[in-house]
Amino acid sequence: MAMKNFQINNLPQKINVDGRFDETCKMEISSKSLKAIREGRLKIQIRQHGKEKNISNCFISLSSLSGNISIYFSSDNSRVIFEEGSRGRYDLRLWRESRVKIGRDTTSNGIKIVCKDSEFLCGKDCMFSDGILIQSADQHGIVDLSTGLIVNGDRTTVSLGDHVWLGRQSTLTSKANVGSGSVIGMGSIVTKSLEGNVLAAGIPAKVIKENHTWSRFSMKLDDYSASIVDGDCYPDSQRSADL
Repeated sequence: MAMKNFQINNLPQKINVDGRFDETCKMEISSKSLKAIREGRLKIQIRQHGKEKNISNCFISLSSLSGNISIYFSSDNSRVIFEEGSRGRYDLRLWRESRVKIGRDTTSNGIKIVCKDSEFLCGKDCMFSDGILIQSADQHGIVDLSTGLIVNGDRTTVSLGDHVWLGRQSTLTSKANVGSGSVIGMGSIVTKSLEGNVLAAGIPAKVIKENHTWSRFSMKLDDYSASIVDGDCYPDSQRSADL
């Protein structure tokens, strides 16, 4: 896909920029995203927060088709990637060399992603309901009083495989990783790694069903589920010409 390069302090008119971004802050935008911005289907806000005089060396790659994306930078050297076909509502809050990648064809009804010296890496074809929180770092230090050491200072990564569904008002903390094809139930809090193709729910989230996945269609299989379901168990009534 053709990409056009810009400096963040000199972006197309319909992109809202608020803050001090120097010439090292770059953004590349696909031709489809530029068209969506011009037509009002895609709204982008890039803002500075925090006390830094200027933001340097930040980078955004945008190939989204529609939605409303807000990105807040508080310090230097952060990177954000929205891959081709991604769409929906996203609120990103980035501190200290953080990285966010939203995979191809991923959709969101409302997700807030908070990173501080950490990463959120999302595979393709994921689906986020509304009220989702990704807390990929603790943001403040936890002190061991017997040693005086900060015990949560390591860089952390929250990751999702492909085709992961996060249910309404679910939360993923700094040690959460979810395998491909899995579903996280409404209001759950994920605090550890979960395997692929499981249904998990609760506080903290626990696996309640194995060998299950989900479909974007309510009454038939989508491409992902059709590709991994046992062929001997595949109901003819759920076959579709568009799979």
